[in-house]
Amino acid sequence: MLGTLVVLTLVPALALAARDPASVTITSTPPSSTTSTSATFTWTATNVNGNLWCRLDSGSPEACTSPTTYSDLSPGTHSFAISSQQKWSDPSASFTWTISAPAPAPAPAAPPTISFSTTPPASTTSTSATFAWTTTNASGVSCKLDGGAAAACTSPTSLSSLSVGSHTFVATATGSGGSSSASYTWSVTSSTPSPSPAPTISFTQTPPTSTTSTSATFAWTTTDATSVSCKLDGGAASACTSPTSFGSLATGTHTFAATASGSGGSATASFTWTVTAWTPSGNVLSATPSTVLTTIAQAAAGDTVVLQAGSYAKLVLPRSFTTGRVTLKCDSSATIAGVDTNGQSGYTFQDCRVAIPASTDSSVRTVENRGPSQNITWQHCTISGGFVTWDVYGASGQWARNIALVDSDVFGGAGDLIHTNGVDGLRIEHNAIHDPQHLTAEHHDGWQAQYTSNAQFVRNVVYWTSGTGAYSGETSNYLGQGIMLSGNAGAVSNVYIANNLIHHYNGRPLNMNGTSGVQIVNNTFQNSGDGVSVTFGSNLSGVEVWNNILQTAWTDTGIQPSFFEDNWLTGSSSGWLGNVKGSTYWTGDPGFVDRSSYKLTSTSPARGKGLTRAGTPANDLDNNARTSPVLAARI
Repeated sequence: MLGTLVVLTLVPALALAARDPASVTITSTPPSSTTSTSATFTWTATNVNGNLWCRLDSGSPEACTSPTTYSDLSPGTHSFAISSQQKWSDPSASFTWTISAPAPAPAPAAPPTISFSTTPPASTTSTSATFAWTTTNASGVSCKLDGGAAAACTSPTSLSSLSVGSHTFVATATGSGGSSSASYTWSVTSSTPSPSPAPTISFTQTPPTSTTSTSATFAWTTTDATSVSCKLDGGAASACTSPTSFGSLATGTHTFAATASGSGGSATASFTWTVTAWTPSGNVLSATPSTVLTTIAQAAAGDTVVLQAGSYAKLVLPRSFTTGRVTLKCDSSATIAGVDTNGQSGYTFQDCRVAIPASTDSSVRTVENRGPSQNITWQHCTISGGFVTWDVYGASGQWARNIALVDSDVFGGAGDLIHTNGVDGLRIEHNAIHDPQHLTAEHHDGWQAQYTSNAQFVRNVVYWTSGTGAYSGETSNYLGQGIMLSGNAGAVSNVYIANNLIHHYNGRPLNMNGTSGVQIVNNTFQNSGDGVSVTFGSNLSGVEVWNNILQTAWTDTGIQPSFFEDNWLTGSSSGWLGNVKGSTYWTGDPGFVDRSSYKLTSTSPARGKGLTRAGTPANDLDNNARTSPVLAARI
């Protein structure tokens, strides 16, 4: 019997079993936190049929092989995943890491600095030297002398046995920011000292060459002097200081000598003057504060009334002397609280001190030379205070005439120091006119003139040393002028201004308008404030200006002087430069003005010049005649 044939096919067990899943292991990653903007991954894979697929963050999967690198990654958290092609939704491996922004680059190191705090003098006889210094941002310092090698050094560093000649020391500071050097050059000179300069001495104050005063005061300036000794006449020399005063001098000739001594030798200045006896021409009457008016009433022309020591009330003159004069001579301890000439005539005030407080009331005058007074002279007097300190006033038809102020000291008013309004015949000579009190917003002029004719203003010193009072900071509009010829407010004519030194610390030394026949000669005009020496305003005629020193600029309103020559000028003017004839232009600090006394010194160019014009001598501040060959042809 035939059976059934069964054929068995054997299938290997592996073929029958399920395939193992793909396996991927990441073997290299970036750090979990890094500043690097690139990342590299490596891996191993098993049971992978075909490609592996990689994805960065939420990007599209891309076929990849190990290693795979990503670059230019942004700061933040990133993820990397790798999977077989079959099951991307279930990645085989993944990695997450964070990229931090890189730290900022460190700032560059600051460069070092070095500066010397101690050096030798620029020129010295010492053969040793010490240097000290300060540094910043330095880790070390090296030093070298002249052409020697540099070596490490510390502050201070001392040098010795230096040769005579020039030396240079260099200290160099180094640090992480670089290097910086300080250098110093000095000279070692021979130890033999140079000769000391010879001292000098010159007087800035002396008595008049002839006087009735039995007292005298001297002042001086020196250079290169360590001491001064003085002697009077034949007496012994003794140490002295400036100023030095003498009293109770006998009549006759006296000589004072001051000798300055210093390491360079000695120098002597001497001055000779004469004390003459005071001899009244008539009777001598004695007055006291209670009897002065009755004593004057009893006097005759030619008599002298001596005001004895005491305090006198305001003196209102009681009577006139139409022929001759009465002299009112004051004791050195007498003080008068104001004077009113009261229209009376024929008086000479001598050696009188007239003083009242400075006043803001414009009607207050210390001295009133009130028209129609005539032949009134003030000599060797001290006058201070008031609103106007020394006033000459004459109403229409009642002008004052022949009024003089000589060798006197006028100061301290709140308005004008000298004011003239209604006077014919005026002499203001050899006075110190200075330092008003700035108590009001008014002009403070040294001399203001209106309705003034035939006037001489010669050999005076006018100065403002500083501003004092509530209005001391004012501009020149209120600080006033040294001289103000205000002819536009009342005609001013025939005025001679010569040999004065006028210094105004903020106003103008000279200002004029409405004037005719004015001669300005041999003056020095200084201004340390607004920079203008002289202002020539409107309505001028016959104004002649020559042989002056104008330290600062001048201005004009197109009205030029009729004659302008041989002046020393600085600054510029609006419209004059092309018309100045033969002038010598001078610039810079004059150097020949003694600022302690506001006088010209012996080195002044103007002191070597001078002239006589229209019959009036142009003498210097010491009343010495001068000639000018430059202008001789014009005289």
